[in-house]
Amino acid sequence: MHRTMFFAAILALAAPAAAATMQQPSEPPADQAGAPPAGGDFASFDADGNGSLNQAEFSAWASAQGASAEPASAAFTQADSDGNGEISASELAAVVSTPR
Repeated sequence: MHRTMFFAAILALAAPAAAATMQQPSEPPADQAGAPPAGGDFASFDADGNGSLNQAEFSAWASAQGASAEPASAAFTQADSDGNGEISASELAAVVSTPR
């Protein structure tokens, strides 16, 4: 519940921007197939093209959505459900699409 509320607060700031730019990469990596859009153009923030966002890439995405650095850092930790230090499109989509 706390995780959902935290992301709800970040996304409330970003909702207009995210809604205007939601789209998936044209050919998502296998682990992202069928994942809903994550909010913003995920691929454009994936600077190294590995199919996931590292801390810096996620911070850039969050900043584009209107979040400041501190909430973005905490949100990264919450979204990284497998703890590998990167957020896949499906991890981000799972958090973004969680009912508030």
